[in-house]
Amino acid sequence: MEETEKAPVAGKFRQGDILKLYGTSHADFGVVINADCDLANDKNDGHIAYIPLFTFKDFINRFWFADEIKNIKSQSETALARLLNSTTEVQALTDWLNQEDPEEVFQKLKPALPLKKGEPDELQKHIKRLNACIKEQGLDALRIIYSLEKNPEKHAETQLTKLKTNLGEGHMMISCIVGLSDLGFVLRMKRVFSIDQNYCFKTASDHLANSTDDNAIAAVRIARLTPTYKYKAAQVFATSFSRIGLSNEISKLNDLAILDIAQNLKDVKNV
Repeated sequence: MEETEKAPVAGKFRQGDILKLYGTSHADFGVVINADCDLANDKNDGHIAYIPLFTFKDFINRFWFADEIKNIKSQSETALARLLNSTTEVQALTDWLNQEDPEEVFQKLKPALPLKKGEPDELQKHIKRLNACIKEQGLDALRIIYSLEKNPEKHAETQLTKLKTNLGEGHMMISCIVGLSDLGFVLRMKRVFSIDQNYCFKTASDHLANSTDDNAIAAVRIARLTPTYKYKAAQVFATSFSRIGLSNEISKLNDLAILDIAQNLKDVKNV
C-alpha cells in the first residue's frame, strides 16, 4: 500500500499535504493538519497549520541521540570502573582521552592492568565507546559505537527497531515520500505550527517567482499522504493532541467536597 502520492499542481491545500519548509529550525518538512472543509472554504484565518515531519536521521539527532549516548556512556563507565578496579580512574581516563587517541591510550594502559583472558578486548572496546561518546555527535558517534559490536549491522538494526517500537503516542512513521530519496520519516505530533498562507506555495516554481522576502518562513507542497495514511495521521493526532482533562483547580474542588462530607460525618458522630 502506497503511503504518499504526488500532489496536484493546482487546487487548494488540504489535510495531509506534505510541505517542504524553508527558513525554519524546528523541522525540514511538515504535514498539513487543517480540516479539509476549513481549507476549502478559507476558514483557516489565513494560516496553514502543520505537524512537523522529520527524516529518521534528523529525528535520531534531535530526539534520541542524547539519551542513547547517555546510556551507552554510563554502561561503558561502569564496565571500565570494573576493569580499572576504581571509579575515580574513569574520570582520569576521560581526561586522558581528551588528549590522546583511544588506541594509544589502550596500548599504554593495557600492560599496567592485571587483565584476565578476554578482558583486553573488552577494555579496548569500552575505551573506544567512551571516546566516541565524548568526542563525536549524532550518527557519526553511533556509527563508531555500533561498529565495535560483533555484528554491527544486526546490532544497529536491533537498536533502531527498538527506537521505532518505543516511539510511543503522538508519533507516526512512514517509509518514504514520493519524489524524495530519503527512507524513513517520523511525524511528531507533540506541537502544531502554522505558516502564513501567502507563503505557502503549491510548486517550487511558484515559490521562486512569488516569494518577496528571502527571510520569511515559507513552504512548498511536494506530495501528500494517500487517503488511508491521511486518516491514520488525523486519528493519531486526535488521540494524542486533543485529549480533554480537568485542570488542577477542578480536581482540588473535588477534594474539598470530599473533606467537607468527611467533616459532616464526623460532626454527626459527635452529636
